Amino acid sequence: MSSFLSFFNSTKTSEDEIGIVSDLETKKDKCNFSVDNYKYPTLYEEADEMLQAALVIYPFTFLRKLAREGKIEKDKDILLSLPLSSKKAMYLMEQNEETLNELLLQDEIEIVQSAIKSIHERHKAMNTESSSWFSFSASSSTKNDVSPIVVAYGDEKSEEELVYAVGIENRRKRITVAFRGSVTTQDFMTDACIAMYKRKNPFAQIDGQNEFIKIHSGFWDYLLGTTKNEISKFDEITSIIEELMQQYPDYKLYVTGHSLGGALCTLFAFVIATRKTTIPKPITIVSVASPKVGNESWRKAFEYLEEEGMIRHLRIANSYDPITLGPPASTLKILASLSPAAHLISIVTKAQMLDEIYTHVGLKLKLTSVGKDATHNFSYATGYWRQDFLNPGSFTTPQNHFGYEYGRRLLLVREKLKGLYLNELYLKRDKLKELASVDAMTS
Repeated sequence: MSSFLSFFNSTKTSEDEIGIVSDLETKKDKCNFSVDNYKYPTLYEEADEMLQAALVIYPFTFLRKLAREGKIEKDKDILLSLPLSSKKAMYLMEQNEETLNELLLQDEIEIVQSAIKSIHERHKAMNTESSSWFSFSASSSTKNDVSPIVVAYGDEKSEEELVYAVGIENRRKRITVAFRGSVTTQDFMTDACIAMYKRKNPFAQIDGQNEFIKIHSGFWDYLLGTTKNEISKFDEITSIIEELMQQYPDYKLYVTGHSLGGALCTLFAFVIATRKTTIPKPITIVSVASPKVGNESWRKAFEYLEEEGMIRHLRIANSYDPITLGPPASTLKILASLSPAAHLISIVTKAQMLDEIYTHVGLKLKLTSVGKDATHNFSYATGYWRQDFLNPGSFTTPQNHFGYEYGRRLLLVREKLKGLYLNELYLKRDKLKELASVDAMTS
């Protein structure tokens, strides 16, 4: 990754500002992403391929950690070498799966094993089809291997900092960044920091936009805060992408992640889209099981980016996944609900308190389990307070959050999703906003 370091200084992030608003191209029809002539996959393909990337980063990061610690000797050099074909990476996972399961720490067992189980189930169900992201291989041969190539892996300090992987896929003409979800103590501490940071809205001059937006402080610090190397992860990843885009100027950028990774990829794409960069637009986000990232002002700024053709976001959420329903509000709002004195103040400053409520963004694919079957529906984030409302019953079903359950439900509805396209759904956004009120009553 050293070849990318020369780019760091050109993408430094101000700690107080989100960024400079990008120069917008010729005004497009609102949310019409089809005009750029890029051949987008079907909605199912985008959802499935990004889900695999979001899940496989869990076990593969742990394998690389074991290799660094000398607990895996046979494949150590290959595991830690880049570039690495994703097909080869999956082969290495298969070969070392027994060691992986034996050495998993107690806190990591459920999330990692769930991801592995999901990958196995997908391969079993699709072994006669072409698998785009990662597929198991019966041998270590990479001859004629056209699978995605992992070119960067930010996991040197996987216990202290966020983890990401960057891959290139020539068949899809895309560069993908996958963020790992919560595994370490630091990850969970990041999730727990639900206070909001106030930042200047890069679209404050636009009618209907607010002067400031508010964003989850933990997610902001994890992604945009400076590390011990005085380089934020945002700067690090952006530098890699900028260099890759010079080599692949007609490729698109995809970002994905599960749980915490879903929140990070959403925030990452938002910040990138507000900057003057060489990265082609729109940026595609496929978040899985993501918590909420910001307030209503942030949602409106995000929606503006969608309208301008800068971002497209498919947010996959299982019904009754507790993580996707929170956090409900910032620490300030929650304290106000607990303290009588603070509650009186909140009545006087009602507008300010409403500004402390979290909301989702983007187009939601909701997966509902009905016995051994699954159903789905779509809705669009409107900011309505009942949408993705935290239901106490969700806490009794934590398995709804894990990767296996996401993979299982998605496979069950794949035939229904194969003929759909995300761009077409965006063109029906007004109708999906109406359906959001119905979905709000059943989340």
